[in-house]
Amino acid sequence: MDDREPNANACRLIGHNLKGIELAPCRYLMTVIIPVLLLVSPGRAGDAPARTNAPPAFEPIEFSDRVLYGRDPVDYSSAKIDDAITQAVARHGELLKSAKPESRSGYLKAVLQILNVPVESQLLVFSKTARVQPPVGPKSPRAIYFNDDVTVGWTPTSRELEIAAIDPVKGAIFYGVKQPRDDLDDSGNVAEDDVVGIRFERHDGCLSCHASRTTLQVPGLMLKSFVTDGEGRPLNGFSHISHESPYERRFGGWYVTGSPTGLVHRGNVFGQAAVDRNRREPGFQAVLQAPVRVENSDGYLASTSDIVAHLVFGHLTEGINLLTRVGMEDRLKVRSDAEDRLIRYFVFADEPPLPAPVDRSQSVFADRFEAASGSTAGDAGLRTLDLDTRLLKYRLSWLVGHRSFCELPVDCRARLIERFKAGLQTGQPTDVFGHLSADERLTALKIAQDHYAEWR
Repeated sequence: MDDREPNANACRLIGHNLKGIELAPCRYLMTVIIPVLLLVSPGRAGDAPARTNAPPAFEPIEFSDRVLYGRDPVDYSSAKIDDAITQAVARHGELLKSAKPESRSGYLKAVLQILNVPVESQLLVFSKTARVQPPVGPKSPRAIYFNDDVTVGWTPTSRELEIAAIDPVKGAIFYGVKQPRDDLDDSGNVAEDDVVGIRFERHDGCLSCHASRTTLQVPGLMLKSFVTDGEGRPLNGFSHISHESPYERRFGGWYVTGSPTGLVHRGNVFGQAAVDRNRREPGFQAVLQAPVRVENSDGYLASTSDIVAHLVFGHLTEGINLLTRVGMEDRLKVRSDAEDRLIRYFVFADEPPLPAPVDRSQSVFADRFEAASGSTAGDAGLRTLDLDTRLLKYRLSWLVGHRSFCELPVDCRARLIERFKAGLQTGQPTDVFGHLSADERLTALKIAQDHYAEWR
């Protein structure tokens, strides 16, 4: 669906008082009002029809209904958090205090190292859809770095890093890290500043965008695609992108490097002349070889915005949101068809085929992604990439090993695993598992059983 949001102000992806973490003060009214409404509002008009597969103890709801994540046992706003940030504070408290900023990028490199986020994951977005918009544009894109558990956003000249970390119960938790000024003193060192060390401040105000229909009505991640004018202001596009989206709708407002000839998408297009030409010649700007040329490029940690990283990110964002939605529904004793949607999504039932193979040798990210499985060389398990006709060689999402899946309520997790196993063993029903060959199904199941005891 073309949402046509020319004035989108979404804080894209990045974006309690715990030891080492401060609750950011409320800076504007929306920070207070919107999250409160989202936490308490039922968000439903009328009773949803009963679902035949819903246990009597569960209240049937629609997938479009809000989940009341402010209630126990989720209690989103409470200080009880278990995500990559709280773990980093517990393990690396002294290192955070003593971290030294670098010119231009500040604490970015140190934060990525502490959170184990690869530099090769860098994605560059030039549409003005971030929380801090003025500096962003085609000449100074925002850099996004990610792994399965956290995203880190860096904007040139911004005084804050924007971070989203995944808690297996609460979903996405949002933080900021204050940056020092990037001006240098006479000795070439970063100028004296009141910012000393890395301190993560929680920002619940991000829920005004990051708990909406785009994030499946739970605190989650967002991925959008807007073609822009020459300054990066969105003109038109799509506000909900995942691995199910047609390629010709993807990557609007983003730089894309390493894209093969024949893969039509909206990346690398900005300015009215280019937008008009893209209508006449779809994808005319799709092939952009590295490096991306931007002003003051010394602040960026890489020169790429890798097509493979884009494809992985396109699956990851929606996959995490589905896991959050399924877990919250079970904990709060409500039930939509979220589990059905998760199963369909995790076996890539609606993934469009790649119209042209991606040249893996041009990707700086592919090897890092596969190596994150911890497997031996040549055996990346469910993270094994295909890149000829699709993203993965074995179409069962590596997110079945994510904490958000492994820490689902016991009955919910067992129910999902049994449904996956039944489908992978038999290929039925055909509309969910029928696109998988018998060899692919059984290999994917064996990999899951080899890695996770509960799948055996």
